[in-house]
Amino acid sequence: QMLDRVLESSGRIKRIVEDLKSFIHKQDDEALIPVELNQIVESACQLLESSLQQATENFSCELEQTPILISGNFQRLEQVVINLLQNACHALTDKQQSIVVKTYLDDQNQPCVQVCDQGCGIPKSDRLKITNPFYTTKRHEGGTGLGLAISKRILQEHSATLDIDSIEGEGSSFTVCFPAGDLGS
Repeated sequence: QMLDRVLESSGRIKRIVEDLKSFIHKQDDEALIPVELNQIVESACQLLESSLQQATENFSCELEQTPILISGNFQRLEQVVINLLQNACHALTDKQQSIVVKTYLDDQNQPCVQVCDQGCGIPKSDRLKITNPFYTTKRHEGGTGLGLAISKRILQEHSATLDIDSIEGEGSSFTVCFPAGDLGS
């Protein structure tokens, strides 16, 4: 049991160090190239397949029928989707609650990714703070408070916005929108 706790603690330390390195290392020098938004979401879902299956029996991925090209860095944007999906998994209190991720073009023709969960929601007192570095409500579970801060920085590098809607006790919706006509998608 002690060995298991040591391994669990070392894994948590490793994640914290990786999060810190990612937060500190701003990657402005990387060129943004045409990437397909549906592929980014599909890849993130595949990487988190086990976590999603453990968190919910009601996961769905609804992708825009036509390819959505944006200018970006595939791995960095994939990390944003991973962070949003992981947060959705952590928000659920019951395996019957759902997580839905979808891509679409909004009314202004902006490419968007949305992650919605039926989890615990975000208290009003936390909503303005959750994208601040090191702010976490999950410290006792190993949270570092860097996931949304890193995501926010990555999205700023891509001229994208992050909109957060939440009702405490009912769930949350995180919507990322990229500039319209970025590549004439």
